[in-house]
Amino acid sequence: MSDEKIDKKLDCIIHTQNEMQITLAKQQVILDEHISRTELLETKMEPLTKHLHEFKGAINFLKIIGILAAIAEAIRICIH
Repeated sequence: MSDEKIDKKLDCIIHTQNEMQITLAKQQVILDEHISRTELLETKMEPLTKHLHEFKGAINFLKIIGILAAIAEAIRICIH
C-alpha cells in the first residue's frame, strides 16, 4: 500500500473514533440527567411508598375483622 492510502485509512479511523467519542460524551450527559431525575423521583416516592404499606396493613386488618364478623354471624345463625 502506498503512504497515501495508509494516511486516508488512518484519517478515516481517526474520524470514526472522534465521532464515537462525541457520541459517548452525549450519551454520558443523557445518562447523568437520567440518573439525577431517577434519584429525585425515588426520593419523592419514599413517603408514598410508606403510606401505601400502611394502607395495605389497614386493608388487611379490615379483612381480618370482616372474616371474624362473618364467622361470628355464622355461629350466631347456627346456634339459633
